Amino acid sequence: FIFTPSGEPVRLSEIAKVDTGPSYGSIRHVDTERTISISGDAFRVPGPVLVMKAQRILKGIELPDGVQYKFTGENKGRQETQKFIGQALIIAICLILVVMIAQFNSIALPLIVLTSVFMSVMGVFLGLIVHDRPFGIIMTGVGTVALAGIVVNNVIVMLDFVVRLRKQGFARNEAMILASAVRFRPILLTAVTTVIGLAPLAIGMDIDFSRDSPIVFGAESGKFWKSMALAIMYGLSVATFLTLFMVPTLYSLIEDGRERINKLLSKYFSFQNINEIKTVSDVN
Repeated sequence: FIFTPSGEPVRLSEIAKVDTGPSYGSIRHVDTERTISISGDAFRVPGPVLVMKAQRILKGIELPDGVQYKFTGENKGRQETQKFIGQALIIAICLILVVMIAQFNSIALPLIVLTSVFMSVMGVFLGLIVHDRPFGIIMTGVGTVALAGIVVNNVIVMLDFVVRLRKQGFARNEAMILASAVRFRPILLTAVTTVIGLAPLAIGMDIDFSRDSPIVFGAESGKFWKSMALAIMYGLSVATFLTLFMVPTLYSLIEDGRERINKLLSKYFSFQNINEIKTVSDVN
């Protein structure tokens, strides 16, 4: 029985039909929308790959009106981290550009620095391909941002010495050759010491004197840092080659283009001056 507002009992069978069937144990709402969560763990498959496979399957399924699906959990956290690291990289590049322009009083030389930073990313992908590892948004992204700072230091050391030699009266090619020879050792030592320092992280080396084997290689705790170590090691190795060979080449190309532009401008203004002199003489 149920009771009416007046207090009179009424049989439920007289006003409704009662059926037995399956139902939800609970009803969950997210942002005032009714939601059903389906969760699972990825087994031997990277999370991004699993999400791509699920999206490919769900793309061919027609959902009823008012029903939609979203990937949350680890995928949502990965997207937020990717956005944050991308913004951090852009801010870092802008700050590097501002500092370089203020230091060299030029726009062309900072562009050489940024070019070497972008080209060093090839080393990051090379390391991941060689070791068959996915591009981890967190650690690989952090390693790429850190790599940009290391590469900038090496390029600054090279370009600053070239500029100083040019101010002392050295020719362009002579200044580049001398700067590459003099700065070869410090740039190479910086790269070698950094790579050696990151090698234990790359091989998963773990030291704990409280166990029978104090030194263990391939430890589980080292897998988290491996992507960052590989990104910096391979990226720095490629960047060192670029610093010693590509940076002088780019500097030579920029200086050659600047000299050609100056020659064209000087010819143009000299031609304008000649026309003005002729015009004045004709008037006289």
